[in-house]
Formats: sequence, structure tokens, C-alpha cells
Amino acid sequence: MSEAGEGSKHPAPSRMRVIGARVLTVIAILLALVGMVAFYVEHTALDEEGFETISRNMIENDAIRTQVAGTAVETLFANVDLEAAIAEELPPAQQGLAPVLAGLARSGATPQRRLGCRCDWMLRSTGL
Repeated sequence: MSEAGEGSKHPAPSRMRVIGARVLTVIAILLALVGMVAFYVEHTALDEEGFETISRNMIENDAIRTQVAGTAVETLFANVDLEAAIAEELPPAQQGLAPVLAGLARSGATPQRRLGCRCDWMLRSTGL
């Protein structure tokens, strides 16, 4: 009886078969990832109608508009010496007003005023 049981055993797969199976699995996973990224890019970024729809929905969303406007204003104030820029444009006799005008500009950039801000690039992307 033990002889019949021994004959039905399958030989162990060779080392090359195991390595080949693993390599093919990794290649299949990589191809699936590349395919998913390509599908996403084609149907969102490259599809003009879909891009317009997504852009329009984002512009109409108050939370997104507020966040974009806030980030734009904060970046502007962080990267530009507003007081110096204003002083540069004022006549010499009025350059002392630059700190006051810079403060007014900063206080005018409140979240309530940001809601009405629609950035030019957003408007151009939807063709409005």
C-alpha cells in the first residue's frame, strides 16, 4: 500500500519555475498599475469635457474656493514684501503711507472677501 501512495506524489516544482512564476506575477501587477494610471489620466485630465465638468464643480464648491483663495493670498503675502512694493509705486512724499496701505490690503483679504474671488486660471479652464 505504501508503494501506491508514493507513486501519486507530484515532484516538487523546479526552482526556475518558482522564480518564473514570481517574475510573471510582479510584471502583471506592474502592468495593472500602469493601466489604471493611464485610464485615470485619459478619462480625467485628457478628457476635455470631463475636465470642464470637474473644474466647474470645484469652482462652485464654496469650501474648495475658500481654500484656494486663502492659499493664494497667504502665498502672495509670504513671497512679496507688500510694504516695499507699495512704497516703490508711491510718490516720495507719500511713501510713509506704505505701512498703512499694506495693513489695509492684508485686512481686506478676509475669508468673507475671498469667497468672491475666482482665480483667472479656474475661469479659463472652464471657458466661462
